[in-house]
Formats: sequence, structure tokens, C-alpha cells
Amino acid sequence: MTRTSGQKRCPKCGKPMVLALVPGGKGERMPQCLDCDGPDPLKSGEAEGWVKSPLRPPAE
Repeated sequence: MTRTSGQKRCPKCGKPMVLALVPGGKGERMPQCLDCDGPDPLKSGEAEGWVKSPLRPPAE
């Protein structure tokens, strides 16, 4: 879950930064610009594992 900090702006693009969990989800939230620094969650190893898994929705 992310929240807009409302205070900090990205030094690169000037957009508001959000408080995001660090990789692994442990520790304090850190300000992060989702446009400049944000990792793409769909390209993570976990997401790729879900896509390649044998589980599929039931056929109609």
C-alpha cells in the first residue's frame, strides 16, 4: 500500500513522492517517486512465478 506524503517532491521530475514499503516489505516506508524510481511490480520474480504457474481459472 502506498500513500501520498503530500510534502516531498521528486528531485528529478517534481511530482509528489509516495511512502512505499522497501523491497521485502520489512522496515519503515521510504519516500519514493513511482515514475522515476518505482519498480514495476509486474516484472518482479514473484509476479513472473504466478504467471508461469500451472494454476488457471476454471474453464466455463
